[in-house]
Amino acid sequence: MKKIILAIVLLLATLCTYNSNCQTIGINEFITSNKNIVTDPSGDYDDAIELINLTNDTINLLGYYLSDDTNFITKWPFPDTFILPNAFLVVWCDDEITQPGLHANFRLSTNGEAIILVSPLLTILERIVYPDQSSNVSFGKYPDGNGPMRYMYPTIGYGNLSVGVKNSESSVNNLMVFPNPANGEITILSNENKCVLYDTNFRLLESIDLTISNTINTTNLKRGLYWLKVKNNLQKLIVQ
Repeated sequence: MKKIILAIVLLLATLCTYNSNCQTIGINEFITSNKNIVTDPSGDYDDAIELINLTNDTINLLGYYLSDDTNFITKWPFPDTFILPNAFLVVWCDDEITQPGLHANFRLSTNGEAIILVSPLLTILERIVYPDQSSNVSFGKYPDGNGPMRYMYPTIGYGNLSVGVKNSESSVNNLMVFPNPANGEITILSNENKCVLYDTNFRLLESIDLTISNTINTTNLKRGLYWLKVKNNLQKLIVQ
């Protein structure tokens, strides 16, 4: 009897792994026209799809597929790779499969199409049909994993921002920073011309002229908490 119960439990767990209703993994964000927002491991600005693991378990993606073609849902098979618990995984859509990192064998259209995530049982876990896209704007979910899709400032590889592009004019007038947390280049959005970077104790580190450049390379900063200030507006910056 115990063996039968155990077999049933294992079967249910397996079915849940490949059942979209269990919301184990999903498409969280993507960008189709990445002009200068985020680079792949080779330094290229490519299209990208961000997956999210909504469980407390590591999931092996071997046997899963991504596609942009409803008639060919097994277009790009995942290699033997993992997505960590409650974490994000980025797939670069540039048709350059020999480059370091995860690179799908298709590119994303800015004119709208479908992105399909398929399980090893060849069931469609998620199918997103998206409208026309703009440069340096992503399309993603907020809250992460189960919110509605909308245009947003790109945070590929990180949690999505609560403020979407269309309702963020007042925030941009103040200060927005992404990605945040960061471990490389960040982008600063503000209608002001000057931004100041402080350490966690509000010691001045750098004054940035946003009319010249709205990016900062954080690789020379130690891990920890920093502050960015525009006029009287403060924004936390976490460097990983």
